[in-house]
Parts: sequence; C-alpha cells; structure tokens
Amino acid sequence: MTSGTQIGVMFTCPNPECGMHYSAVREQHPDQHSGSFNCEDCSEEVYRWSGVYDFYDWRPITMMAPRIQPMSAPEESTPRRKYAAVASTVFAASQSHGTVGGWT
Repeated sequence: MTSGTQIGVMFTCPNPECGMHYSAVREQHPDQHSGSFNCEDCSEEVYRWSGVYDFYDWRPITMMAPRIQPMSAPEESTPRRKYAAVASTVFAASQSHGTVGGWT
C-alpha cells in the first residue's frame, strides 16, 4: 500500500568515466523497503536505499548535444542588393554625364 506520495528524482552514475544520468520514481510506503540500482553501462552502484521510500521505474536519461549553427557571413537581402545595383548604376551614369550625384 502506498501513501500516494510519488516524486520523480534524477541520479548520476558516480563513476567519473561513465556519468550516465537516470530518472526514477520515489514512492513513500508505510512499511520498510530497501534496494539498489546499478548503472546499465558500467555496473557501478548508482543508488542504495532503505526505509519508507522505494525507488522504481529507473530509466536512462538521454541528452542530445545542443545544435550549434556554424558561423557564416550574413547574406544580404535581395532588396539591399537591388538598391546597391541601382545606386552604382546611377553613380556611373552621373560620372559619364558630368553631373554630381546624378543631379544636374
């Protein structure tokens, strides 16, 4: 019989060469419980318990590495490129006609 108090907890394998992470459910009971859980990768004892709490539903926590976007030069937007092309054309035309900045 349980008291209904269930809490999700996380543990890490104490082996520094492993470090696997686990989640489990801790549940309070009116009677005594004891047990232990060993790492699935290296067999190191992750946690040992004895008392009114029991731990079950042990699961490895898989963490994905964050996605890092490669740095690249910012691309110019299409309107900016069009403006630059028009501006250089106007400037070139003004130079060939002897006007300053395209204005007479």
